[in-house]
Amino acid sequence: MDESVIFTTRQSALVTSLYSGEQAVLRQCASRTNSAVKVGKKYLFIAQSNKALINVYNIEGSHKRETVEQRLPLPEAVNCLEVIQNQYNECREFVEKSAFDLPYLLLASTESGKLYCWELNSGALLNVKQMAHYQAITRIKSIMDGKYFVTSGKDSRVIIWQTSDFVSNSSAEPKPVCILHDHTLSVTDIAVSMAHGENFSTSGVKLFTGSEDSTIRCYDVAFLKGDARKKLNNENKSLYQPKLLATFTFPAPITSLALDPADRSLYAGTAQGVYNLSLYYHIENTHSIVNLVQASSSNKNKIYSIVENNVAGNLETKKLFSMGQLVSTKLLQTAVTKLEITFDGTILLVGNQFGRISVLEVASKQILRTLQPLTTADTEEDPITNIITNIVNRSAQDNILEQTSVQNKNTQKLPVLQRIMFDKSQKHELWFQNPETPELSRPINAVLPLADFDSYMDQLRSQEAVFATTETTTQVKVVNTSSDEGQGHGQEQELQDIKKAYKELRELHESLFKEHEQLLSSMN
Repeated sequence: MDESVIFTTRQSALVTSLYSGEQAVLRQCASRTNSAVKVGKKYLFIAQSNKALINVYNIEGSHKRETVEQRLPLPEAVNCLEVIQNQYNECREFVEKSAFDLPYLLLASTESGKLYCWELNSGALLNVKQMAHYQAITRIKSIMDGKYFVTSGKDSRVIIWQTSDFVSNSSAEPKPVCILHDHTLSVTDIAVSMAHGENFSTSGVKLFTGSEDSTIRCYDVAFLKGDARKKLNNENKSLYQPKLLATFTFPAPITSLALDPADRSLYAGTAQGVYNLSLYYHIENTHSIVNLVQASSSNKNKIYSIVENNVAGNLETKKLFSMGQLVSTKLLQTAVTKLEITFDGTILLVGNQFGRISVLEVASKQILRTLQPLTTADTEEDPITNIITNIVNRSAQDNILEQTSVQNKNTQKLPVLQRIMFDKSQKHELWFQNPETPELSRPINAVLPLADFDSYMDQLRSQEAVFATTETTTQVKVVNTSSDEGQGHGQEQELQDIKKAYKELRELHESLFKEHEQLLSSMN
């Protein structure tokens, strides 16, 4: 297993490994914040900042290419991208996916607050939401396995949308499930809790929003687990609205958020540095551990003020907590533009305004290494705009890629994104890999139909020959006809002797049995 990091600045992009040091420079890249997204297992989409265009790059392991793989024209320039995955692909292994396995939808937003929705496998433009926000959309985040997605904007609003409203055949315009108005300035980033099981102490989906008003707000959006549309039609609508659990105020505006995969800590990036806020807050000199974002009747819209360790001094955390103040550790003193955490929560990637990424170990608070674009000395340093982590299974990937590279010498192109609204009343063909076959029932070397159709048909013919019942397959064993005839006569004579000996033994047994019966009758 390896984990690579994809990061962009305003004029460059780089793919590098956290451990091996391999790196590749993606050329002809000019991106904005949140304008890059990983599509499938091999493609990277980067929306160009000054053009109505998306550059497609191949980032597939050792086969990644530095040049642009494909260019997708757009109706207008976009600033944010997000994909909504196919729900059946969330927990499937690498070998189960097709070489051309794409997510379901591509979402993009514009500076005017317009929201586009494309179907990736066909390129059809399914919906365009005019004035989704009054100003530019800053972040799009898919939640609940793609059933909903959240948008934030410079208009200080956070809106939750239902994905089915954008893909349904209804002519009605998509309407928000709910709108959050608590922030007073631009909302810069969104983080969603990963622990939303019903048996956890923090059951329910948590939504964290960071803003330039120097606050982070946490909402309980567990009502989205059911059908929000039906619930909102009930009389008591307040039961089916997000609940503001806590508000955290920081010394500086929030620029980026990163949430620990186990919901242990929330990392907030500001112009003054990175703050580590422990959501399970331990009060010193006591045995108390407080869950700051637990959904309960006593925990409603609590306001906490963040205090650094050096500012708190010798004051006890118990006394500070009673006054609504939380002691937080500043991990790094730098102007943060982007944060990202690895899948195991041990490494925090901190992008700053100088075009560098600090690989920070959370436990020791030490910088392991620094990543930066490969540029000339006279090139102006740009702030980090996007950070994407990519987990790669090297052993499985190399085997699969060797097979697919032989089968597919010509790279399959992505469908062109339509710039005219698709007529939903018309039927269209949608090709994708059907994963109904159980994971353990398909061998690793099985050929998928979308990978190589000819090889797939050959595979089916071989399988059909095994399970065919209408035809009888016979095998003729050829023996040596020139063997010695005397040897055959000898074997026949031996068989006759065995039969004769068996006959004599049987007669002897019958005579003994008769004598035994006579003896028993005389005794009676």
